[in-house]
Amino acid sequence: MKNVLLFVLIILTFAPLWAQVNVKKYNESQLVVAQNKWDSLIVKDITLYTSYGSTRKIDGNVMLKKKDWDIDVGSFQVEFVKADVKYIDPVSSEEKIQTLKLKMKSKWVNPFGERIRCQAITKKGTQCSRYTTSRNGKCWQHGGD
Repeated sequence: MKNVLLFVLIILTFAPLWAQVNVKKYNESQLVVAQNKWDSLIVKDITLYTSYGSTRKIDGNVMLKKKDWDIDVGSFQVEFVKADVKYIDPVSSEEKIQTLKLKMKSKWVNPFGERIRCQAITKKGTQCSRYTTSRNGKCWQHGGD
């Protein structure tokens, strides 16, 4: 019992030192950023960096002021390697930046509305044979416009 209480005391002592913002999950088209401790954490913006130095900034005001933020990073096939999350620390009310390491590829978007082959993968594991002009690169059957 004494060991359990000591362990809980150690955890409570070092809990504020842990990172306040982290990557909860990421996949082809989205980055979900989660906070560890406070529901009132305000993310100001997130800057995503590619391996060759280009950046993409996402305004925090667009995101929900809740525990998780689902951030759409859809653009050309770009791999993001790091993200700087600028947030307001709820304890000190100071603006802080935390860097997150990523290995994440964005979803391809058809920016010009030209006629292209659907980017969806069928149940057989092959690319869809339909053509589309949808900006998300998918035909009507796979969620395109």
